[in-house]
Amino acid sequence: MTMAIPTPEAGRWPVFGHEWAIQRLKRALNSAGSNGRTARLSHAYLFLGPAQVGKTTLARAFAMALLCTHEGETPCHTCRSCRLFAQDSHPDFRFFQPMAKSDKELVVDRQKGELRGEQAEGLIRDVALKPMEGRRKVFLIQDMQNANATFANKILKTLE
Repeated sequence: MTMAIPTPEAGRWPVFGHEWAIQRLKRALNSAGSNGRTARLSHAYLFLGPAQVGKTTLARAFAMALLCTHEGETPCHTCRSCRLFAQDSHPDFRFFQPMAKSDKELVVDRQKGELRGEQAEGLIRDVALKPMEGRRKVFLIQDMQNANATFANKILKTLE
């Protein structure tokens, strides 16, 4: 599912609201430094809140900033990495969403779907591989509360 990220004004994240969260994420990006060290970048971030307030939008903007090749705390939207991300084709970004069966195929369904074991297997396999484009890989798991027991158990050690 393509989720376009709007082009922001210069120096702004493509997110409306969530200023306190944006400032915290910017501080984490600034502390990472230009040499790629991850002094303050955590290995995982959890975006919590009510439905439909922009958690996924904020998480995707943060992922874009993490993968951006330009210096700074805001994704530039012009480098190769940002362009690939905007087209949902960045090789170092994986987006996992709840799936449901519909006419013998799996489709994204955030209401009735669940994160499934086979998705966890793909995630674990991809985590073990080195990044293809940049310094890091980013995995976004949407609606983790919809994970079935198989998914949760399989990724537990990976998240730790």
